[in-house]
Amino acid sequence: MVEPCDRQPGKVVAEKDGQIAVLTQARGGCGRCQSPGGCGRPMDERPSTTWVSNDQHFQVGDAVDLVVETPALERAAAQAYGIPLAALLAGAGLGQGWGDVAAFIGAVLGLSLGLGWARWQAHKLSPHLWAERAKTD
Repeated sequence: MVEPCDRQPGKVVAEKDGQIAVLTQARGGCGRCQSPGGCGRPMDERPSTTWVSNDQHFQVGDAVDLVVETPALERAAAQAYGIPLAALLAGAGLGQGWGDVAAFIGAVLGLSLGLGWARWQAHKLSPHLWAERAKTD
């Protein structure tokens, strides 16, 4: 089994067509919440709902953990950031032969195309999530 890079507790709030909706409390912030100089609260406290495959036949109300695989997250990050960066550099390189202004325009066009591709492929780039039963003590 692949080692997970993140585990987030949640609760199944809906099921439909072989999928479940898991409600989680989004975590975020700078990590200095309780440190001196920190603001004392996470920056991101809103709830989030994620749809995942219901391979283990969860029911509404079940406590589950959402898990992200490390390799899937690394692949998604490499594609989401790497493709736009490569397109930016390629656009700048192609425009360089016509001067700095053309290189700038090529870089902007390349970046725009790369970001457009990443946005278009976002559903495929997102890390593979799966739900597993939460441990109850």
